[in-house]
Amino acid sequence: MKNEKATKRQAVGASAESIVEWSHALGRGNKEVCTWKAPTPLQIIKELGKGEVLCRKERKSGVDYYGVLKGGRAFMAECKSCNKANFPLSNIESHQVEFLDECEKMGASCWLVVVWTPDSIQAKEALRKITAMPTVLVPLPWSKVSELITGRRPSVPWETMIEHAKPTISFYAKP
Repeated sequence: MKNEKATKRQAVGASAESIVEWSHALGRGNKEVCTWKAPTPLQIIKELGKGEVLCRKERKSGVDYYGVLKGGRAFMAECKSCNKANFPLSNIESHQVEFLDECEKMGASCWLVVVWTPDSIQAKEALRKITAMPTVLVPLPWSKVSELITGRRPSVPWETMIEHAKPTISFYAKP
C-alpha cells in the first residue's frame, strides 16, 4: 500500500511537471522567458538490476525552476500539485520559503506554481466559470504566498486559487 501511494504521488508529480514544462516551452518560444529545471541531487543507495536503482535525495535543493525573463530579471518557481480545494502551505519546505524570500528581496520574479485539480464542489464550479479544463495552472506570486505564511494561514484558500488560476499557459508578467 505504501509503495502504491508513493507511485501515485510520483505519477501526479510527473504529470504536473509536464504541464509546467509545456508552459515554459511556450514562454521560451514566445521569447518571454528562458527557464531550466533544477536537477534534484540524488544518491544511489542500491542497484536493483535492469537499469533500475533505489535513490534518496542527497541534499535539499532550492526550487524546481529558475531562469531569466525578457529584459534580464531573474525568475524562480517552485512547482507543486494539489487535488484539494485549498493548497496546504505545509507542502512548501522551509528552506524553499527562505530561498524564495531572499530571491524576491533581491528583485527576482518568484512564483509558487500549483497544478490544481480542486475536489470541492464550490471550487470546481468557480473554476468552470473561467475554463472547461478540470486542471489548471495557478501561478501565485511569491509575495502573496509569503503574506499568507507570515499571517500564519495553514493554506491558500480556494478563492485565492481561483483569483490566480490561468486558463492560458503564459504567466510570466510581473506579479
